[in-house]
Amino acid sequence: MVKTKVRDFFKDKFKGVPRHQVRLDNVRFNAISGEDNVALVASVNEEEVKNVVWRCNSSKSLDSDGFNFSFIRLREGLRLSKV
Repeated sequence: MVKTKVRDFFKDKFKGVPRHQVRLDNVRFNAISGEDNVALVASVNEEEVKNVVWRCNSSKSLDSDGFNFSFIRLREGLRLSKV
């Protein structure tokens, strides 16, 4: 009896307030194909990276640090010649 009264007391105190829930049942999200997924998670080798860097416009910069592809090519060329 006491156990029931205590449980009911706290049950009333901690009763959740009903809220509106956002439901996404009928929303269609864009998805990639299995083939695209495999391509995105595949490993990349050094030769592929070098080919991409060499094909890029030399004046393009990857970030706001000012280092453009000309600098990266120079640095990469020096690194490869030391190997």
